[in-house]
Amino acid sequence: MTGVDIQVVKTVRGLETLGRDWNALSARFATPVMDHDWSLAAACALNDESDLRVVVVREDGRVSGIAPTVVDRHLGGRLGVIGASTLHEPAGWLYASEQSMTTLVRAVVGLGHVCVLHRLAAHSDLCRQVPRLVRGRGVVVQRPAAPSLAVDATAGALAHHTRLSGRAVRKVKSMWTRSRRVHQAVSVTRLRPSAGEVPALIDAFITIEGSGWKRRNGSALSERPDLRAFFALYLAAAAVRGCAVVTTLWFDAAPAAMELAVQVYGRHWTLKIGYDEALATFGPGVLLTDASIQAVFDESLDGYEFLGAAEPWQTRWAPDQREYQVTVLYPLTSKAMLTVLSDAARFVSRKMHIPPRGPVPRMVG
Repeated sequence: MTGVDIQVVKTVRGLETLGRDWNALSARFATPVMDHDWSLAAACALNDESDLRVVVVREDGRVSGIAPTVVDRHLGGRLGVIGASTLHEPAGWLYASEQSMTTLVRAVVGLGHVCVLHRLAAHSDLCRQVPRLVRGRGVVVQRPAAPSLAVDATAGALAHHTRLSGRAVRKVKSMWTRSRRVHQAVSVTRLRPSAGEVPALIDAFITIEGSGWKRRNGSALSERPDLRAFFALYLAAAAVRGCAVVTTLWFDAAPAAMELAVQVYGRHWTLKIGYDEALATFGPGVLLTDASIQAVFDESLDGYEFLGAAEPWQTRWAPDQREYQVTVLYPLTSKAMLTVLSDAARFVSRKMHIPPRGPVPRMVG
């Protein structure tokens, strides 16, 4: 190795130019949330361009590490992964080898900012090695984050069905039976849209999702223009690559539920699912998920990934659990050391239900 170059990219245009090198690195991590399209859509829809601080490591002129970081105002100005504090999805950094990971970690710490990695995969090299790599340069705090669930399809449908509880199978079967008894036609369609079809599909999804509790609590896309912009941008980019999938459950020619997803790395990744609350007694969200999981087996994919945090209703399909850690890097600066003490005080007060006195910075994660 003749030289190492470290660059901090601070513009969307600079982020765009990294696409090919970025995806060459992200392929080894095999998750869409670490691909270039995801971070670019998040940077455009969820963060101000002036806050971008994407750390790029080049070894002998070749990109070998990327930390897609941003000064995150939701985290009180700490560094976070682009979009992570809004999307709450698993996130991480990209590196080609242990050497490039070491260089990347030390480059980020060298910026002098507290850095937060939401839901870093607990089994990853970065999660396991970062305390050692930061030693002498800062402090690392790690604690469990919300897990996610995934249905493994590699052993085939028969092996999967043997894992299901009889009660869960009977319940889902009875929901299908009741729906078909009440409605003249119950069907499921699966569409791979073009980029031009995405805006209308997003509008249709918003209509369905906005019919119920998500709109009332402010989490529906109709109430969140930032999230609407993100999913529109990301799904359009996925459609260009031919990996966007929109699945719809129909009752009597009317949409009862919709799922927005992508199929990459041999797996089906659910981005958003919504249903018509007027039909809630038929369990349209459960039925659509059941149909989508069955399609994973029919299409010989390796699995179905529930993005977001694990929820009890998902366990009826006997999924595996993905574990994550909130990982916070505090560089050895006076400001960062004050922050780690404040964060620790806030964490303890929450655990003990002791209200903090005075203004205390919000505990990360």
